Amino acid sequence: MIALIAANAEIAEEVELGRTLLVQGHLNTAQRVLVKVCREQPEFAEAFRVLGMVLSKRGDDRRARPLLEYADELDAQRTREIPAGTDDILSDAE
Repeated sequence: MIALIAANAEIAEEVELGRTLLVQGHLNTAQRVLVKVCREQPEFAEAFRVLGMVLSKRGDDRRARPLLEYADELDAQRTREIPAGTDDILSDAE
């Protein structure tokens, strides 16, 4: 379990690096970082979303659009996988 948490933290850091590079205008480097994450973690929606933003910023909307749509699909799947009855669990924590 700890290894999984550490791996997710590393992935999130790589995606945040990609986002920072995007903001700074280092689009080629951002794209390289994010493509690597997407290949290694094809279920990590935010990596695909940020990669889509990089491609869009580069003027490549033809390739950006499917990545952004895929990220939305991954998010929708994750929402559907939340077990029923979580409302009760959340209200107990309040």
